[in-house]
Amino acid sequence: MQNFTQWDLATYPGLIAAVVAIIGLLKKMFPEWVDKKEPVMGLALSFTLGISAKLFMPGAFAAVHWVVYLISLLVVAAGAKIGHDYFVNQIIANKPSPDEKK
Repeated sequence: MQNFTQWDLATYPGLIAAVVAIIGLLKKMFPEWVDKKEPVMGLALSFTLGISAKLFMPGAFAAVHWVVYLISLLVVAAGAKIGHDYFVNQIIANKPSPDEKK
């Protein structure tokens, strides 16, 4: 059983943190290109990193069936979006939440 306190690519929280970090880095490096593409990039990165972790990391998610795992990667993408919008933007960058922009 996986220890969910680890922050590596062999855990769901680790995948979420990696997606948030990669998108944040890309936003710093290529702000115009990334603008308004974050949700699609988060979904693509969640599946790319998640499938790579399951295929190439020995023992990572080995007990999880592929169908369940692919569905759980949707939750990883949603967690990354929530983590970015509410944790990174509000707490770290002190920006308004997406709910407050209107």
